[in-house]
Amino acid sequence: MNGKRVLRLVEDPVAWQSAVLAGTDFGAAEEIAAEAVHRIVALNLKMGDLGRLADDLNAEGLTNKGRPWDFECVYTIIALLYPFERWDGVLDPNPGYVGPGRADDEMHLVGICHDCAREHLSTGTCEAFPEGIPLGVVAGLVDHRRPVAGDHGLQFVAKSVPRAMGAVLGQPVRAEGTVPAVSVNPWINLPDAPPYVAPVDADRLAALDDRLSGDYSLQKHLLPEPFIGRPDAPVVLLNLNPGYAPVDDRDHTNPDYVAAIRSNLRGDPLEHPFYTLDPRFEGIGGHDWWTAKARWLIAEVGLEAVTNGLLVVEWFPYHSAKYRDLPGGPLPSQMFSLDLVRRAAAKSAVIVTMRSSDRWHNAIPDLAASRLSSVQNVALSPKNVGAAWDLVVRALSQ
Repeated sequence: MNGKRVLRLVEDPVAWQSAVLAGTDFGAAEEIAAEAVHRIVALNLKMGDLGRLADDLNAEGLTNKGRPWDFECVYTIIALLYPFERWDGVLDPNPGYVGPGRADDEMHLVGICHDCAREHLSTGTCEAFPEGIPLGVVAGLVDHRRPVAGDHGLQFVAKSVPRAMGAVLGQPVRAEGTVPAVSVNPWINLPDAPPYVAPVDADRLAALDDRLSGDYSLQKHLLPEPFIGRPDAPVVLLNLNPGYAPVDDRDHTNPDYVAAIRSNLRGDPLEHPFYTLDPRFEGIGGHDWWTAKARWLIAEVGLEAVTNGLLVVEWFPYHSAKYRDLPGGPLPSQMFSLDLVRRAAAKSAVIVTMRSSDRWHNAIPDLAASRLSSVQNVALSPKNVGAAWDLVVRALSQ
């Protein structure tokens, strides 16, 4: 490639990024930054390895102008690699462009993952790298049109069929081509005792333990609830996270309730797949909450139709009183949840976002989903569901 990528160390990475966006030139890259990039490529590092990279740089005295590196600083610097490159000395705000003066094989590779049929970039994983795409590949430092260590023999494949649009309000459609496959279920191997963390998430969450405190602490003594219901349910609700209240500590000691959660995570059949509405669990916090929110649907089509026809997918799988996005992007386990939604869309499920509509649409840009009128009170009432109410009722009644 003719373009030369430049990475710089500065006192204030955020201010430097703003200046870069404004077109300001700060001069040549510094030696430590070049070393960091070299290691990312040579060691095939993934997002979860940035903390270790920071520790190694600090241990070797390669500090950021006397200040220690940490995960955030390294991540900020590396993130600046993604959208820009130097092309013949000119900042290029459109690196994916192929046109006069630029041959296809000189095309900047930042966009290659986004254009690949194997990608799940919202979770930092793909079919080739199910445990995390190396930063060198994502950043375009490594050309994955050719074999890369650890890619399981799978290289770049251009997308040929757009992702399914799912059920458009009033006009359910089926995707052309095959229904997308769902990735390996990360919840099958959930530990038998706390902390209840999917093995694919363990390293990332261990590195973030000291960053999540107070209401944002992950309640890893509770079983995660990334989704509730049949994966092939005709109505899919998209939510934020399972939440946390002290009553959950009591509820998760109920052996029947715990067994239902685990059966749901494994995909085992249940009399009431949407187990929080199982009459056996009356008095449990989740049962009372969902009964209050779904009472209009239950009155319209009956409890059995609701518990067999409803699937809720949480953006984040672990319990916490409050939620904020994690440094480094979504967890590997979230790829499975996103795949459930993509597959539901391909099969023309009726999809409604309860909370965090922007997160879901950013992760699945062509997702067709209605949203509740009120995200403060996520009642599944005719008024709050709005125009999608008749579609939801029809789908549950079939």
